[in-house]
Amino acid sequence: MKKNLLLVVFLSVSAFSFAQKGSFGTEVYFRPWNAQNVFTLIDGLKARYFVTDNIAVRAVLGYTRTGGTAYSTIAIGANTNMELKTVSSNSSFTFNPGVEYQFKTFNKVALYAGVEGHFNLRSDLTKNTNDQDDDYTLTKNQNGSTAFGVALFTGLDYRLTEHFYVGTELGLSYTTESARKRKDKAVVSGQTTETTVENKDRTSSFATFVLPSIRLGWTF
Repeated sequence: MKKNLLLVVFLSVSAFSFAQKGSFGTEVYFRPWNAQNVFTLIDGLKARYFVTDNIAVRAVLGYTRTGGTAYSTIAIGANTNMELKTVSSNSSFTFNPGVEYQFKTFNKVALYAGVEGHFNLRSDLTKNTNDQDDDYTLTKNQNGSTAFGVALFTGLDYRLTEHFYVGTELGLSYTTESARKRKDKAVVSGQTTETTVENKDRTSSFATFVLPSIRLGWTF
């Protein structure tokens, strides 16, 4: 699948009250378009709890799932065609726990900084069938991966009203990503063959980032 890079200005809009010990907030991460130019309504959920007036623990949960069906036709005889059907799906689960320190609010601007852990699990599945028999092939985790990382971040919020603000968040992250085992299954003329392919590919990255999402949230 062709991927297009998209640079998005990050704004966060979220319910806000003065940081106080015991206050709890939730946020919805909203991304109008992701890297594949796909409209994504819920890109992540964030919870934040202030254990003191300045220190908060936070966690981000994210889940996305895409899929589709493709059809094609091949000739298997002089006057006979076979229709092929491919069903595919991709999913991604993210969990990022962290802690942040909120500095004193200056007029309408609140500054904060912290550290956050990253975990991401990507899975995919592809199934090929036809309209002539019950044969099929099934592949799991052709591009599946598991990623771990850590990030240092800082951000600022500009309060528009007592309860709403816009802001940005950026930081420095290190991530290592490992490929998952690929599992193949083929059923041909009633005979089933299953194989597992070990993939030892691993990549790592060290980079700065600006969070390309819009946050909508509220506090309790």
